[in-house]
Amino acid sequence: MPWESMAEVSRAICKLWYRRLLTAGKEFIQKHLEILDEMEDNRGTERDKRWLRNYLRRIEKLSEKGPDSPSPPEVMALSLWLFQLTGQMGVLAGIGPDGVKWCGNPPDEPEAAIPEWMDKDSTVKLLTLCAYALNVQFLPRKTDTAMLR
Repeated sequence: MPWESMAEVSRAICKLWYRRLLTAGKEFIQKHLEILDEMEDNRGTERDKRWLRNYLRRIEKLSEKGPDSPSPPEVMALSLWLFQLTGQMGVLAGIGPDGVKWCGNPPDEPEAAIPEWMDKDSTVKLLTLCAYALNVQFLPRKTDTAMLR
C-alpha cells in the first residue's frame, strides 16, 4: 500500500534530520570548547565552558536515549533549541524553512553576523541544518501508518 511507504519515508526523513542535527550540534559545541580552551585571556570563559559542557552532555544523552523514531515536532524542537544556543553565543541570525537570514552590516553576510572569536564553518553548518530541518513541519505530525489510512 502506498501509504505505508509514505509513513516509512516520513519516519526516515525525521530520523535523518534528528541525527544530523545532533551530530552538527555536537561538532559545534566541541569546536567552541576548543576555542575557549585556547583563548589567552581566560577571564569569564569558565562559566561559558561549563555552560557548553552542559549542552554537550544533553546532546550526548539525546544521542544515546533519544527517540528511535522522532516525530516532526521533535525534530523542530531540537532545531530551535540548537538555534537558540547559537543566539546565546552572539550570532545574529534568523532561521526559517527557506534558509538562514544573516543580520549585520552588510546584511546577508555570515561574517558580519558571527562574532570574530567563533568558528564560522561549524556555525554556518549548524544554522543551515537548523533552518532546513524546519521543513519537516510539512510532514504528517504522526508518522504511523494507522493515521494515514
